[in-house]
Amino acid sequence: MKTALSLAAIGVTILAVQFPSTAANFTAKVVSVGDGDTITIGYNGKKKTVRLACIDAPETRQKPWGQRSTAKLKGLLPGGQRVKIRQVTIDRYGRTVGEVYVGNRSINLAMVQAGEAVVYRQYLDACRDTKSLYLKAEQQAKKRRLGYWNQRNPIMPSTFRRQGRRSNSSPRRTQGTMSTQGYVAGTCKELRRMGLSRFTPGDPNYTRGRDRDNDGIACE
Repeated sequence: MKTALSLAAIGVTILAVQFPSTAANFTAKVVSVGDGDTITIGYNGKKKTVRLACIDAPETRQKPWGQRSTAKLKGLLPGGQRVKIRQVTIDRYGRTVGEVYVGNRSINLAMVQAGEAVVYRQYLDACRDTKSLYLKAEQQAKKRRLGYWNQRNPIMPSTFRRQGRRSNSSPRRTQGTMSTQGYVAGTCKELRRMGLSRFTPGDPNYTRGRDRDNDGIACE
């Protein structure tokens, strides 16, 4: 079968997990893969974004790991692939959060097995029935240094995102900012507030922009 060949071709043996049949679950077709834990599906004539539950893939900015994770998921879920979705919830972004299955094989679990995603422990209860399989798969991938684990000090994707948010929320300060040449960024007014005032050519803090009357003395 085409599905079996596509999965075998990328060297991943996916554990079989019985797909739960409930009213909340549905069948769809893959439209595209966004990254290592997000896909777009076609369902009832509409496109829906699905966030793969219980796993967390490296961010795109975590190069090259994010790109490799995305490539792995594209290999597992080519466009047009029929999938079954075990819906867990709808997140704050309006995305369906769920486990994606090809037959009785969990693609979420396959990503962890391949080392291309980590177990998202904060939300692992969403996969309560297969929790032990996820943890065991990650342990084995880590032991074999597969994918994301093939680096000395891997930063968890959730940690990477938090660091990015803190960096983006930090106020941008020019006052007292030093360069490697000893230059202090800021206006003359800011420099005087720091107790810095007169600069002559040769001083790293002398610039023509601060010497408006062009007399060779800046910020006098």
